Amino acid sequence: MATPNLPTAYTTDPHASAESVREELYAAAACGDVKTVTRLIQDRRVTDHLDAPDARGVTLVTAAACGRDEIVHLLLQSGADMEARLPGSEFTSLLAAATMGHEETVRLLLDAGAHVGARDVYGHSALALASTYGFSRVVKVLLEEGAYPNEENNFEKSPLHYACTGGHLGVVIVLIEAGANREEKDGDGNTPLILATKAGKQEIVRIILTVGVDVENANYEGMKAVHYAAATGNECILNLLILAGANLSSKCFEGNTPLHYAASHGHQVVLRQLLCARAGRDAKNNDGSTPLHMAVLHGHVDIVNDIVTAGADIEAKDNRGITSLMAASREGFLSIVRFLLFLGANVHKWDLEGHRALHHAAAGGDVNVVRVLLAAQASCLALSNTGCTALHCAALAGNEAAGRVLVLDGADPNAQNFTGATPLHYACAGGHPQMVRDLLAAYGRLEERDVEGNTPLAVACMKGHDDDVVGLLLERGADANAPNIKGITPLHHAIKSKNAKTIHTLLQNSGVNIHIKDNNGRTPLMWAVLSGQLEIVHALLLLGANILALDNEGWNARHIATHRGHNDIALLLQRRQINGLTFMVLPSSTPARNG
Repeated sequence: MATPNLPTAYTTDPHASAESVREELYAAAACGDVKTVTRLIQDRRVTDHLDAPDARGVTLVTAAACGRDEIVHLLLQSGADMEARLPGSEFTSLLAAATMGHEETVRLLLDAGAHVGARDVYGHSALALASTYGFSRVVKVLLEEGAYPNEENNFEKSPLHYACTGGHLGVVIVLIEAGANREEKDGDGNTPLILATKAGKQEIVRIILTVGVDVENANYEGMKAVHYAAATGNECILNLLILAGANLSSKCFEGNTPLHYAASHGHQVVLRQLLCARAGRDAKNNDGSTPLHMAVLHGHVDIVNDIVTAGADIEAKDNRGITSLMAASREGFLSIVRFLLFLGANVHKWDLEGHRALHHAAAGGDVNVVRVLLAAQASCLALSNTGCTALHCAALAGNEAAGRVLVLDGADPNAQNFTGATPLHYACAGGHPQMVRDLLAAYGRLEERDVEGNTPLAVACMKGHDDDVVGLLLERGADANAPNIKGITPLHHAIKSKNAKTIHTLLQNSGVNIHIKDNNGRTPLMWAVLSGQLEIVHALLLLGANILALDNEGWNARHIATHRGHNDIALLLQRRQINGLTFMVLPSSTPARNG
């Protein structure tokens, strides 16, 4: 391109910086001020750096984006580089013009020799950008000038993918007529048909099906167009796909059929279409869930009604042995529970863990569901595979209202499961103070032991929950020194769990024995040293813990601190011994440690 002769004189303020002059040119180009642009492009401070980016971008790119054809022409005549790029996005003037749909600007730039295949930082070409925003006339111009209809960006998406997603019917038609690949997959494996279906673009789906595509193409999750039509609830698109021969029993990689998706999303019209087309009402996904399970889990009572009316098996179990009644009971969907019971759902069936619907309801916590199941003759005494009753489940979850109803119906607050744990043990394990109060009010035994000899207090300390439960149990008279079969007391458990609040709650109890030893001869002080709890060691020392007490292997607290490398604790113990005028002689040979 020939560059016009440049004057040597400045045409604006001779004292202005080159940057400010270029800023003025940028503003004039954006606003379409031809007169100012004509004047400024003769200024050497502009022409010497015509393509230098100012703070807001390359002037030519901005003029092209705004469709200022006359200014674009002037800038090109003045020597502006049409391939200059906007910092960051890497937009050229052609990319900018195509993005904004300026057909004449695109023609002007192409006639001037702009590269039709230029890409931005994401690999988008002018054709991809025009297709994305639905500028069919610009798309046509670019194709006429040699743009490749099947080019892909960094995400493996073609112009047709973007046109289908955006619902730009005119662009889709132009691209297909230009030979765009209708079966091309993007980086996620989605075809144009799948993308149009996901976006709910019915007319585009119709066009694509008319020109001919494989409706059974799946993306990399195994999802086909028919799955997305069902999931989005688009009955018109689903009908088009059915007419095109889509397989209504096809499964994605998770094993879900279109009916699973319609059921889980609550799309009743689509669900009825699928049922009328004889889609498998009892098909199971990889988890063993049927469409009925999906409808129940999402609380869609109308969908449940339709599926059951179509003949679905209400007693079907998933891979964990859970029926629809169990699922509805746990989720607290009272209307669905009532409906299933009305249809004759069996309250006595159990899952693979031996849990009945009442167990699930107690764990879920909906007291009305619990009442309905009890009224349907569900037994509050039924045991799971581990010997747990529904009250155990309510206690562990802290569902006080459900627990009260179960106790009133005859549930035993002292029932022991196969490990000897009572509901009170479970309430303590879950850290639920109100549930603990309720069970004690129902005459739950405070000192009941499980098969390992742990009391409810021991369990509360072992789990390291907030000290509310521990304080409550101590207040009610729980034995703070009750050892289990290994001689471990609640204080030992609390120290092992490293719950400082629980430990301090126990230490404030006048009856706690800080010198008590477990079956290995270890005191609470030794356990605190073993786990490196300096603050607890200090607290125990203040209460008079015996530093020189020996365990079964002849080790005292300072031996353990030194052996474990807890130097700060070892130093504290040493100072305490000196202050107490006690002295320690290290063993001549280091005993083996098993802790």
